[in-house]
Amino acid sequence: MQNLNQGTSFYSIYQGKRVIQLRAGCDDYPELRIISTSRSYESAYHVAKVTAEFRNVPFENLVPLELLEPETGLKTGST
Repeated sequence: MQNLNQGTSFYSIYQGKRVIQLRAGCDDYPELRIISTSRSYESAYHVAKVTAEFRNVPFENLVPLELLEPETGLKTGST
């Protein structure tokens, strides 16, 4: 998969063996499988969180704080 980080903000949800991760952009990670992408941080965050709860695995939010708009109120880090 090619790197799709072209200045447009979007977020991707990845599945690992025992984790769901939310990351900015879209890159190829051999140990992860991409589940979904979204232009909306809030939507991606919600889908990632629900997916982790459904699969009973930890959720890791790896989106850097500087990429988030202050009004989202959502925090990065594991939850």
